[in-house]
This record gives sequence, C-alpha cells and structure tokens, in this order.
Amino acid sequence: MKITVVLALLICTLILACSSAAPAPAEPTPNVDATVEPKVDQELVATLAVNMPTPTLEPTSTPAPTPNPTGIPTPTATPTPLPVNAAENPPFSGTLYFGHDFVTPEDVSYFVGLEERPSETRTMYDRRFGWVNLTPYLFHATFSDGLSIEVQINPEFDGAELRLELATKYLRAIGQLPTVLRTDVQTVWIHEGDEAFGGGNDNLLIHRGRASTYENDGILEEALIHEAAHTSLDAYHKDTRDWLSAQTNDGRFISNYARDDPNREDVSESFSMWYALRYKTSRISESTVNTILSTIPNRIQYFDTHIPIIQD
Repeated sequence: MKITVVLALLICTLILACSSAAPAPAEPTPNVDATVEPKVDQELVATLAVNMPTPTLEPTSTPAPTPNPTGIPTPTATPTPLPVNAAENPPFSGTLYFGHDFVTPEDVSYFVGLEERPSETRTMYDRRFGWVNLTPYLFHATFSDGLSIEVQINPEFDGAELRLELATKYLRAIGQLPTVLRTDVQTVWIHEGDEAFGGGNDNLLIHRGRASTYENDGILEEALIHEAAHTSLDAYHKDTRDWLSAQTNDGRFISNYARDDPNREDVSESFSMWYALRYKTSRISESTVNTILSTIPNRIQYFDTHIPIIQD
C-alpha cells in the first residue's frame, strides 16, 4: 500500500514539472527586406536603356600619354613568368600612341546609313558637366552586320548640316570596328569640347574637339577601338580566371597605362595590340610584332581562344 502511494506521488510530480517547463525559443525570422549592397564594377558596364539610360559611374577615358621615350626593347623568345607588378618598363606608354596607324579612314566600314528620329529626353554623360538630362537630336544608325546604334547629339549643335556631317563621320569610323566591339554599343553621345573619349555604359562618348585631335594624328579609329573594348569586352573578360592567369603568366604589361590601372585598362590596351597583330600585321613593323609577342604571349593566346574570328 505504501509503495502504491509513493508511486502515485512521483507520477503527479513529473506531470507538474513537464507542464511548467518553459518552451524552447523559436529561431528568429530572417529579415527578408534587408538591403544588400551591390558590387559596383570599376569599368562602367551597367546596362544603359536606350529610352532613358540610368546614370552609372563616369565612363573610362582614352589615355593621352607622351610617346614612349625608351624605344622598343630587344624581344625575347619566352618571357620569364614574374609577378604581374614586376615589370617597371613596358614597351609602350600607351597603345594609342605606339607609332602605327593600323586602321585608316579608307578601310571598309560596316556602316550603312542614318535615319533621323524625333527628339526625346535622354540622360547623357558630358565630361564638361557630368550626367545631364537633355533633349538631343537623335539618329538611328544601321550596319551591314545587323547591328544598330542610337546616336544622341547634344542640342548645342544647332545646325542640321553639321549634325549630319558629324554623325556620319563618327559612325562610319565606328563601323570600321569589328562586330565583336560593337555588340554592346547601344548609344553614342556626341558633345562639343576637347575632352577625353569614354567607353562603358553600353555607349561610346565622343567630344568633338578631342576627335579632331585624333583625326589629325591619324588615330581616331584606334581610339574608338580602345573605348569599344571597354564597352563590349571588359564585363566578359577582365575578371575571369583565364584572363587573370594570362596576366600573371605574362608577368608584364604592354603599356604603362595598362600597368598603372590593370583592372580597368589592361583588356583594352592588350586587345588593341592583339587586333593589330592578328588582322593588321602588314601595317605594323616586324619589331613591333616581336615586341607584342614577347611581352604578352599569354594574353595573345587568350584572345585567340576567346574572341570570335573577325571577318574584315
């Protein structure tokens, strides 16, 4: 009898203990509205809609370095792999001024023609004033490879004849670029002023004063190649494992401009030399060919592998 009473008391005690125990706390609910800071690419590759582009960062600019004072070094057959920051004396100051006009105004152009369109508000970048909202004169440019570009001309150009002349000249030069460089070019901005060209933003930025200088120097087309490489190549290549490996294995840069800003400028600077080497060889000297091959052989191989065959 005593045993039965004791057991009953123990069972009651256990029931009371279980009913009074505090429940385990639930996991906190994730904050689904938390803001995630976006990664901003240094080379201006944000998509720029044709009807109302969204301002991003300032476009990259074409360098204007002084000509290389040291001349072309004696090429070596195979460069010794070094850390990518080890080369203090690249062969060129900047590839825009490496001494060869390898695309000329007489070369064939994919450019077909222009059709004027009604003016509408656009957001444009002007190096004199930054991002501006304007109502530019608009043209629709077409090319024989099926691509097209909207041309936006600053309303400061108030002469219809001048606007057509400038648009035709610059778009014909842009049409001399291979298709791969125009694939992401959706718009072209044309302004007055002696300011640097720009690439990125699915765009090419042209200032008339600097364009005149480039024309006089015979390098307008080469400047456009550099900027279009920013627009159509950077986003797809500059951060890839194969490209970074090619940089490291070369151990050198083709120009001071590429060396001093490798993340932003190395693709554009190196592509120009690859294009001249592979498609305009007759217009560059044998010593320049050897210099390119001995300085950036791995980058050359990278472009051979990753850039579609160019039909001129």
